Amino acid sequence: MQLALWMRDLARNALSITDVYGIGGNMMREGWIYRRGDIYLANLGKPSGSQQGGVRPVVVLQNDVGNFYAPTITIVPLTSKFEKKIKQPTHYPLRSTKGLLRPSMVLGEQVGTYDKSCILRYLGKVSRGQMRGIDAVVKV
Repeated sequence: MQLALWMRDLARNALSITDVYGIGGNMMREGWIYRRGDIYLANLGKPSGSQQGGVRPVVVLQNDVGNFYAPTITIVPLTSKFEKKIKQPTHYPLRSTKGLLRPSMVLGEQVGTYDKSCILRYLGKVSRGQMRGIDAVVKV
């Protein structure tokens, strides 16, 4: 019953995902230091074809020097469609990672550079071993 009421209110008020999750606008404070391996929630904009878009978790690939000085950030998107193409050489599974609500797949073939304003909030950090795995699938 609660779910039905929530969905009715959602439709009635035409709330966006940013409204539902309380992440309207760029919530990262000025001067925040982005680090390689950090996981953030980001708004990647409108998807095009098979390219990932929308609000989703991402992992920072760019080195810390670039992260400090550049107004942009190089990231790789994640998807919760975990079992899809699990054996694809450009995908890396994150099964249990602090900050992610569910198992996720790194989409190593979709590396992108975005303005830091797309970053909404910090979620967590991958381990060193996971970062090595991500680096390997990005290099394919």
